[in-house]
Amino acid sequence: MENSGIILEIKNIKKTFVTGNSEVQALKGVSFCLKKGEILAVMGGSGSGKSTLLNILGALLVPDEGEIYLNGRLEEQYSKEPHATEIRNKHIGFIFQDFSLLNDLSVRENVSLPLVLKGGRDRKVKDTVESIVRRVGIDDKLDSGVTQLSGGQQQRIAIARAVVTHPDIVLADEPTGNLDYNTSLEIMELFMQLKKEEKQSFIVVTHDPIIATYADRVIFLHDGEIKNEYKNEEGSDNFSNILAIFRGLVA
Repeated sequence: MENSGIILEIKNIKKTFVTGNSEVQALKGVSFCLKKGEILAVMGGSGSGKSTLLNILGALLVPDEGEIYLNGRLEEQYSKEPHATEIRNKHIGFIFQDFSLLNDLSVRENVSLPLVLKGGRDRKVKDTVESIVRRVGIDDKLDSGVTQLSGGQQQRIAIARAVVTHPDIVLADEPTGNLDYNTSLEIMELFMQLKKEEKQSFIVVTHDPIIATYADRVIFLHDGEIKNEYKNEEGSDNFSNILAIFRGLVA
């Protein structure tokens, strides 16, 4: 596969879960690509396969079938340890709906953690953390406890932690699900800033058509399959178009 700006490509990913005598096909042959510096939204109703897909992309779950390419290279051991840990450390950042911060640590310590775990040197860690925290607009909170901060501020910390190692791909699972409308838009504006300035690539799982309008493209999952794709265009009524497709899926 030629790497023409494509940072991630998945081909024919399948995953079935077996419980007792029943089988659930969570993914039925999903294929798509992600470009460098692209925001890709994934929309779908409950049980559509979004979480399974995100866990596979995050090297947390092994698919039954399919291929995953990173920077044009087939990663045959993508989700298998110890290679999976290496994939996560080098290539993947995670942002969760519930922030998943460590409440006993300060902002600085939370953001530093991925660098410390990779064996970063104290001075370089300090400089890198201060730079990214400044970038996300919470540098005045560096030595605050995270429980003292608002939901929006905590999510900014979570974003800083996810991108501090400069991963190729950031996986965001309903990143605005616990935030109010205005704060949600601020978070998406921050994603767009990081995309532009850091060339970060984002995969954002969301059920919110407004959030999906910030993406370059939207793929729609239903019953374990990609049923549609939409490209946001300047001047188009992207919200209405996305909402119409989404309603058609879950109707």
